[in-house]
Amino acid sequence: MKKNNLISIIRFFAITLFVISLTIGFINTDVSTDVKKKVPVKITIGNSNCSGSGICGIIKVNKSEFQDVSDLGPLQLYSYSFGATQSGSFFIQTSADLMSEQTYTQYFSGTNFVMENDYTIPANTIGNKKAITLKSGSYTIQRDGEQILIGLLIPG
Repeated sequence: MKKNNLISIIRFFAITLFVISLTIGFINTDVSTDVKKKVPVKITIGNSNCSGSGICGIIKVNKSEFQDVSDLGPLQLYSYSFGATQSGSFFIQTSADLMSEQTYTQYFSGTNFVMENDYTIPANTIGNKKAITLKSGSYTIQRDGEQILIGLLIPG
């Protein structure tokens, strides 16, 4: 009996969180009023060995570099808005046209973006004064047409 109650409670919370995530959503390029800082970056996809899934490299770039996505490697993409929120999470905001078709199909065409390993952004990479670690896990991909938004967690 107690096991059934626990399962019911877990289902209730799972459904509630799912409904909340659907209602929050996002509209075009406005992530949230919670945004603390955002910068354009080039992201390299892969786990700690730069293969598999996740993030294995982030560098700050100028938006003018976005003009020529043909210079991107097969596991790279541009994010016109990579940043932190006041609440301590990070997000990647990008578009299907800012990556190769292979990268989109392999990593962003599904419902989740998987980080196989934690990734540490070194200090002074994106204007950060100290290193920031993005936590491994499976993150829901939110879409608005071609726009893609992924919220990432940092430990803590």
